[in-house]
Amino acid sequence: MLTFLLVLSVLVPIQTVGHWEAEGYRALRSGDTARVAEIAKIIDAQHPGSFSAAMARGSLLLRAGLAQEALVAFDEAAQIQPAQIPFMWQRGIAQYYAGEFEAGRRQFVVHRTVNAHDVENAVWHYMCVARLQGTDAAVNDYLPAPGDSRPPLQEVYDLFAGTASIQTVTDAIAAFPADSPAAKSAQFYGWLYLGMYQDAQGNLADAERWLKKAVSLNQTHYMADVANVHLQQVVARTKETEKPAAQ
Repeated sequence: MLTFLLVLSVLVPIQTVGHWEAEGYRALRSGDTARVAEIAKIIDAQHPGSFSAAMARGSLLLRAGLAQEALVAFDEAAQIQPAQIPFMWQRGIAQYYAGEFEAGRRQFVVHRTVNAHDVENAVWHYMCVARLQGTDAAVNDYLPAPGDSRPPLQEVYDLFAGTASIQTVTDAIAAFPADSPAAKSAQFYGWLYLGMYQDAQGNLADAERWLKKAVSLNQTHYMADVANVHLQQVVARTKETEKPAAQ
């Protein structure tokens, strides 16, 4: 690997991290995962030992669905600047998708010390605990997240807490004029977390249905790419469950 990175550093013109990030996101939008991985290696070769470069690599790789590779980059960033670990919610998501559920749980606990009102952080913590110990334990260990005003995240929080229903969330989404920016945001986050909720309950078909609705909005921000990653994981697990048992 070291030899490969040295070759890259010689053959590829040196550019800023921002330049390579832009290249990476163009590749991501075109579905070229191999190119995203290549660009992450170029960033590593040209900007070794840089916290911002490691975070950029991790985010590109995570958003492309390469969770294991993303986690290597995020762990490197954590080693470079340990004081930044509480802010690294992206690392927790990578840990979840890499199957490092206990590490993810800890990351979301520490993230709450700098972002105490974030419902999404509480939900991701729930997802990690649910994969480790089941949904009852996830409810019992649910992190507080008061005052998150982004619709419909209060309703999402209550759903995961067991004090609201799926209908509560869909009603909150429907409260906005259909074509308004607020409606699009509420639809995306509502449908994403309805999909994740159904996943946690073991209802993969319903999870896939909600996640497909979130992805169908064709948004291009960080969590939109995460929604696509989650959808692909659900689809893969569904295929695994449909395989005939070995004779």
